[in-house]
Amino acid sequence: MHSSNTEKNITIIDIGGIPYGYRPQYSLIGQIFSDSGVQYGTWYLGGSNDYNHLRFQFADSSMTENNIEDIRVSSIMYITDEPWPAN
Repeated sequence: MHSSNTEKNITIIDIGGIPYGYRPQYSLIGQIFSDSGVQYGTWYLGGSNDYNHLRFQFADSSMTENNIEDIRVSSIMYITDEPWPAN
């Protein structure tokens, strides 16, 4: 769990969990929506200097306690400066 606003965050990939060769150099952020276009919050991808993790940050803390079936995530694309994994 990231220390900023923990009651609204859900960890998708644990701290340090992004494998070498796939880690972004810099942290990135994007949006999370419902099927009908309502913004639920953001996704956050921590870069090399920010714990190499992925989390959802919801606008409403009650969303972390419910099963949400219509989450749509914007594309997550980035360049890494690490070599491609050999295996």
